Amino acid sequence: DPKNGQNLFDFGRDSKTYWVKGLTPFHHRVQTGYTFRRYNDFAGPRASYDYDYSQAIVFLRLAEFYLNYAEIQIALGNEALAREYINRVRKRPSVNMPDVIATGAELVRVYRAERAIELHLEDSRFFDLMRWKAAPGNIDIPTRGLTRVLMDWTGTQAGDLAGKLSYTYGVIPEAEIRKPWKGDYYYLLPIPNDEIRKSNGVLKQNPGY
Repeated sequence: DPKNGQNLFDFGRDSKTYWVKGLTPFHHRVQTGYTFRRYNDFAGPRASYDYDYSQAIVFLRLAEFYLNYAEIQIALGNEALAREYINRVRKRPSVNMPDVIATGAELVRVYRAERAIELHLEDSRFFDLMRWKAAPGNIDIPTRGLTRVLMDWTGTQAGDLAGKLSYTYGVIPEAEIRKPWKGDYYYLLPIPNDEIRKSNGVLKQNPGY
């Protein structure tokens, strides 16, 4: 998917090194070889003594608006209109992916996958899963087979030309489940006890809390 290259830097990709106050700012920050690229403008020079890259702050992208509209149309049974708006996202020149032609349950699955990729790193995935009640099998999955890059920053000073930079590869074994899904009551947050007391018993605590 071309969007992966727009979202992430992966290990070995040609890029720039930015120097801030004489030091590189992200020592030991990323061990998998992947880091975030989205919304950063790297038009500045390769090295300087201050921050020379900028970051866009996005409130709502047109692609998200199209996907929201497509989800509404799926819920209303207007699948043709839903596909049209999903495909508007997929057919933009920088991506140009094949049209979605799915129907029924498969269209729902394809839409959710498209949304997960398109809105990657935009803090919507957790809330989408809660809204769809689709957390099991998504939130509680283990980390599988990522390559871990171990950096050696020893030298006179990390980032100096005289410093030493080397790396070795290792594969992260399948980890334990990150956070077990304890039940559907997780889809609701607990009501603060102060609010329950102020309601004089009208409000009842959500199940499971």
